[in-house]
Amino acid sequence: MRQWISRSFLIGGVFLLVWLVVIYSWRTSNRLPSNIEVGAYFLGFPLLVLGTLWVGKKVLQTSRAASVGQASNEPAKPADNSNNAPCNEAIAHEFAVLATSLKTCHGMTSAEVLDKLKSGEARLELDESLVDDDGFPIPTGRIASLTVDESSNEFLTWQRSGKKPEIQWLTEDLRAIFLGGESLREILDEALAISQGHLQPSLQEQQGNSQGQLKNILDPITLEIFLRVPERWSNLQSIACSEWYRKIALDTTWPSENLRIQVLKKSPVQTQFEFLSNQFIEQQNLQKNSAIVVLAFESMIGDESVDSMQQAGVLVNGKNPTGKVPSEGAAALLVMKKLDAMSMGLKAEAYVNGVSQKRREQSITQDRRGKDGALRELTVQAMSTLSVSKEAIQSVISDTGNQINQTLELVALGTNLFPELDLAEDFFKLTEACGDLGGVASLATLALGFEQARNGASCVLCACNLDEHQRSIALIFPVQR
Repeated sequence: MRQWISRSFLIGGVFLLVWLVVIYSWRTSNRLPSNIEVGAYFLGFPLLVLGTLWVGKKVLQTSRAASVGQASNEPAKPADNSNNAPCNEAIAHEFAVLATSLKTCHGMTSAEVLDKLKSGEARLELDESLVDDDGFPIPTGRIASLTVDESSNEFLTWQRSGKKPEIQWLTEDLRAIFLGGESLREILDEALAISQGHLQPSLQEQQGNSQGQLKNILDPITLEIFLRVPERWSNLQSIACSEWYRKIALDTTWPSENLRIQVLKKSPVQTQFEFLSNQFIEQQNLQKNSAIVVLAFESMIGDESVDSMQQAGVLVNGKNPTGKVPSEGAAALLVMKKLDAMSMGLKAEAYVNGVSQKRREQSITQDRRGKDGALRELTVQAMSTLSVSKEAIQSVISDTGNQINQTLELVALGTNLFPELDLAEDFFKLTEACGDLGGVASLATLALGFEQARNGASCVLCACNLDEHQRSIALIFPVQR
């Protein structure tokens, strides 16, 4: 929409300017123009000016694309092993995305959130319940439909039963646990449907056997569930939440012997890309027919979280318009090695490849001129190694926030590598639209990339530049590739 508005203003401005000049010329010369002159100057000349501008733009884009193409054909430089250990290994491997779940203030599914981003309606509203130190309400990414009643909270009731340690939970903690639980249930339902579909042919072949015999014959899918919990949590809180999620999984009738849950180690780097890369390339923890669920959940919708951000000087307000916006959400991915998925006959609608990461030499805050090209280098390397043309990538989804340097880095990526893409309509900045989601942001980026790839039938570049130093990218392809 913004693209059409800007073009309309340009066309109208050219016509208006030409008309004013022509009318002024006729008035000063006291000459009455002929019908042919009126048509030529009022219609033909403005169209000629617009055509010249269009041709000039195309020539400029072609020259830029040629220089980028030359850079893309150069052999990729070896990565620094200290910072990019999995990069070269990850490029040559691909894994299938079987299901996703995403919940933010702009929708409770990936499709809803993506529609909001595309329509330009993903706006953050002022939250009257949360204020800054001056008493003014702040914008938040609150999920309006989510309410937490501690007296009837299912998790608290379970936590207080038995001999479980007494833990103090904040309101935002309970909101995060609820959102994560909902995403986990959705993913488990998808996993159950996939597992039952995989087992169905064997069931038909073994109709005459007993259940005990079938259990020994069938090779069910093993689920590895990895949790990305809020950074502020203690070990006790993380363990209690993982036990609760195990109960949720077992309640869905998933076999306990085929279920493993563990909490990811806390890391200042807010990206799941490197984790996925390590799991599928090194394959240290994966068995045959194993699937991975990565689940991240977060909520900062509470007085304690707002006060903490205020004290750290990072909260968005009138004095700090580019500060962090408290938000909440959850994201989950169900993924499997592509070869396993194909051998089991599982239908995947998109595949992920080119997972790589690189550490910037200079922090994004200090790099005001955007000289560090880590994000561009990763993209060029992945495209070159996978033989992906620039034209194949039709959209870019990133976890970019509202800091100007992050946006400039993304703009530089677009103008240098993808001049044909519209920065307003083909680039989607998740954190800027949904608020600060913590560890959920990078996983949500992959979930949106999956949704865009399977619906748009084109390659999607997912990029992470929210961290001060770490940069990560992944390419998501539809099944047609």
